[in-house]
Amino acid sequence: SDLPLSLETFLLRLHPDDVPFIKESYARVLDATLAQDSFDFTFRIIGKKSGAVKKIRSLLKRKVSNGKVVSLRGISQDITAASSYESQITESNRQL
Repeated sequence: SDLPLSLETFLLRLHPDDVPFIKESYARVLDATLAQDSFDFTFRIIGKKSGAVKKIRSLLKRKVSNGKVVSLRGISQDITAASSYESQITESNRQL
């Protein structure tokens, strides 16, 4: 059965080591006193059926009005393969 989308259900899918980082990051996004309006996060999720770990990059843009966050827009991308290739290239270069 699918759970409704919420922060709590999202946190259930996160790799346990990334939960504190995401909670802290989410609090920063909602802190309207910060001058920063764009956010870039990388974290891991665990596949519901497969259990496979995937690396995700999320870019968020927020709008603050009258001291409150009034909207969030963003995109998330699975960067697992790209991250793996990057690690392989880095390791290969290190061995040279």
